[in-house]
Amino acid sequence: MNNQVKPTDTQKLLHWIESKLEATRLTPAWFAYREMQKKVLLGAFETDTPPVPTIKLGDKVFACPNCQEASTAGEWNLATSDACGTHEITLIESKHAEESFFTCPKCGSEEDYGLLVVVE
Repeated sequence: MNNQVKPTDTQKLLHWIESKLEATRLTPAWFAYREMQKKVLLGAFETDTPPVPTIKLGDKVFACPNCQEASTAGEWNLATSDACGTHEITLIESKHAEESFFTCPKCGSEEDYGLLVVVE
């Protein structure tokens, strides 16, 4: 699956539509085109900027078995401490993590450490 944004050259698009409607000036189609042109030029159809990944080279990353989204160890620890209401939690990187549950930062589900998938 390719999630890359495919930008559209709005000027080329508008020029193409205008060339197709050239003979239809003063018709409802022409007025609809002019309305669409205004919206396009005002940016009404521009795509959202894709989010910047927060994962850096060397980060240990865990995937949630519930939502399959990957998050860094720090994100799991923060979500768990927020869910527990305390900063005194077993850190996901600690040797006692196997005996603990952690909160997924993406979907909020509570997951057993043994079910988390370490992403290499």
